[in-house]
Amino acid sequence: MSEVRGILPSARPDLLYRFLRSWYGDAATTREIPISLACHGHPWGEFRAVTEGCPLASISEHSERYRPVYPARVGLMQDHPDARTFINLDDDMEVIPEHTNYARAIKQSRTFGVGVISCAWAKSEALLAKALEGKEDPWIKQPIVNMAGGQVYGQHVVREMAKRIEAYQFDDVQAALRAYVAGYDNWRYRGSVIYHRIMKPGGLKEAFAQVSHAPNDPEYMRMEPSKPVAGREQVPENNRLMPSTSNLTPLAHAHHTQARAALGFTIP
Repeated sequence: MSEVRGILPSARPDLLYRFLRSWYGDAATTREIPISLACHGHPWGEFRAVTEGCPLASISEHSERYRPVYPARVGLMQDHPDARTFINLDDDMEVIPEHTNYARAIKQSRTFGVGVISCAWAKSEALLAKALEGKEDPWIKQPIVNMAGGQVYGQHVVREMAKRIEAYQFDDVQAALRAYVAGYDNWRYRGSVIYHRIMKPGGLKEAFAQVSHAPNDPEYMRMEPSKPVAGREQVPENNRLMPSTSNLTPLAHAHHTQARAALGFTIP
């Protein structure tokens, strides 16, 4: 799958080691998809040790431990103009060989008019059965989709994302938002499930306590404040709830309709 790239910023060598061993495992359907990796904040030797023997598409080092994720992801994708499809991933994921398969999502992402596809996830083995319930009816159209089990999309979405690059707090929401207002339909695909052990130490939870992040485009997305989160005293502006489809503004829906018509689709 040389036309596909996995995109992964990481500041946690221990979790990255587990992810890469699962991604490139002998039984994994993902083993032919090379990862483009951006390492943040740790001594280079730690990342070199955990990536040894892995056929990465590229690897880069950045001194900032809490580098905002949205610019990092867009930059990684722009480094691969030859790639047709990207799978955006987190380092706290782990492939489930019998249940993680991005092939259908990759194929669907290449259908004209399709934007971001979000695959399914389970936080633990105990919750896997619940995540697998949707495999019989896997496709759900949804304007705003999250990272979940990995986001799949093409260069046309990257071009929309790159039109406005800021330190957005919710980078996965921003990817879906930019695709939606450009006229593309976003989807949830429940036919591929991966473990995603969210809220592990050292990830976005700590980044949100250290670095001020921007709200998602306010003309298109209403942001709602959260209760004060412990540890964010220096950056209280980061006390925001993750937005969803219900937070889209009328202008976002209007621009989606106009842009979709310009793509050639008939709008009911």
